[in-house]
Amino acid sequence: MVAPRPGVETTQTFYRVYDIPSQVTKDPRSWALQSMIGDIFDLVKNLALYEASEADIYTAVVFDENWNIFINGYSDPKKVEDVLRKTLDVLFNLDFTVDETLFYSTVVKPVQEHFDEEHQGPYQFAYNYVDSVLYKNFVDSTEVKNIAGNISQLEVKEYMTNFLKDISVSCTAFGNVRKEHAIRYSNIIKEKLLERGSLIQNEDRRKLIDEDIFKLPPGPTHIIRRRMKDPHQVNSATLVLFQVGLEESDGGFNGKPAYTVFAFTGLLELVMGQSCFSYLRTEKQLGYMAFCRTRTWQKVNNFLFGVQGSRPGAGPDVVDREINNLIDQQHEIIRYLAQSPEGVQKFDEVKKVLSDQISIKPRTMWDKSMTLKEEIYSSTRDFNKVEKKLAAITAMTVETSWNFTKSSLLVLEKGKFPPRYTEVTTRYLIQLRKEKF
Repeated sequence: MVAPRPGVETTQTFYRVYDIPSQVTKDPRSWALQSMIGDIFDLVKNLALYEASEADIYTAVVFDENWNIFINGYSDPKKVEDVLRKTLDVLFNLDFTVDETLFYSTVVKPVQEHFDEEHQGPYQFAYNYVDSVLYKNFVDSTEVKNIAGNISQLEVKEYMTNFLKDISVSCTAFGNVRKEHAIRYSNIIKEKLLERGSLIQNEDRRKLIDEDIFKLPPGPTHIIRRRMKDPHQVNSATLVLFQVGLEESDGGFNGKPAYTVFAFTGLLELVMGQSCFSYLRTEKQLGYMAFCRTRTWQKVNNFLFGVQGSRPGAGPDVVDREINNLIDQQHEIIRYLAQSPEGVQKFDEVKKVLSDQISIKPRTMWDKSMTLKEEIYSSTRDFNKVEKKLAAITAMTVETSWNFTKSSLLVLEKGKFPPRYTEVTTRYLIQLRKEKF
């Protein structure tokens, strides 16, 4: 919380309410119901909360695995309080008896369109299949779309009522706001929930909303091949995923500093990025889009190669082979860097680039509040993450990076498809095509 600035009468307030129910459900029906509550609220809030727009305050209510209320903007404490009370009044007095035709056109249809994957591109589809492989509680968007058409207004109302029956409440205030005002806002939330009969528990339920990730089995490439649902789609996409390891925020990787895996994948992206584009797209012409990047799923670092295009005959064996060739080339380059002073200097320059990226501070109050919110509500919160990541980058040597590449990405046995990789490697190849394999 930041104290008010002298001479400033208005407040820049970022207020969050974060409620977690006793049971967190992750299934298609729950996702559809959560989206519907948000849409119903949005339909009426703009008319009912005209005070908020006049005071330049943004309000939102979001239901997913937890319940969020956002109050953001510039105003004095009294106006913020008025908007908060009005927001709660609107939410707790939503009309679930509107005309069925209106309910379908303004709530059901938008939810179905939001979860409609039929016209997504192959790249987005491939990412969906990555999610389906990694997440233990994966929710299929097509199922959400189909279920939404069979949900009544009464079911939406019952879901919201049950959601708020037994909850753990956390409130955060960030910005130019006094402590007593933040406490008052929180008490307003508490009073309104108690009036509705909610049971408020003083429990840490952050782990309930954590997503569980599968540790994928090592060995040969695991291949998923699907045809695009859209018959008019002319492009195909391939994603090759390496599940490298945990970020290790609370301890080192094999005795190395915390976030060593993060440092390795981040540096590898910078070292290989341009070469990946030049080799896969320009030289081999596998597609008009080609990239490699690091991506984190629930604190597990992964390294991805992606190709999208319409080249005939570019099946998974072709793409896999060329990505292997690219990795071999880059591994030799990293080994060369480790053997010369000039190479070590170039590697140090790459480390500085990554360090500079990590060191960029949030530029706005909104960005700062969101960064803090993510850590506050994380089950593995770490307010020293930036410093630890910088230390891991500093400790990373060319030799360490070369060994990581060798153990995480390289092929042991070539000449066949799928090839064999190091025992610690977990690798998935997912391809969405416009034609039969």
